Amino acid sequence: MMSIAATAKTYKVKVSEEKEDNWSCTVKAFTEEYEAEGSSKTEASYRVKKKCTANNNEMHCKDIKCVGEDPDGKDWVCSVSAFTDKYEAFGHSKTSATRKVTKECKEKHNEMHCRDVTCKTED
Repeated sequence: MMSIAATAKTYKVKVSEEKEDNWSCTVKAFTEEYEAEGSSKTEASYRVKKKCTANNNEMHCKDIKCVGEDPDGKDWVCSVSAFTDKYEAFGHSKTSATRKVTKECKEKHNEMHCRDVTCKTED
């Protein structure tokens, strides 16, 4: 009986392109100024708001100012509240952002409290 040995090669392929950070957003809460960058206005705004709300109440993090341009179109930010907790997630599609925010909420709460997801995008 004859046996044939085959050699296998493994190739790593990068399928997603990294987007450039075309947007920069800032927000000032009291004496602290927060800054973040992103590939879209929505992403940069989401990131700077997340930094600010880590140290401050959300009401002090609303006056976000952004500069840049969006060559690629729309991105999404989805949010859900469960009891007194509010969760937000960013995604390049509504489905992606919804899945992320739901997953984050379900880590702490029962799924039934994480269903009322609202999403927005900026044109």
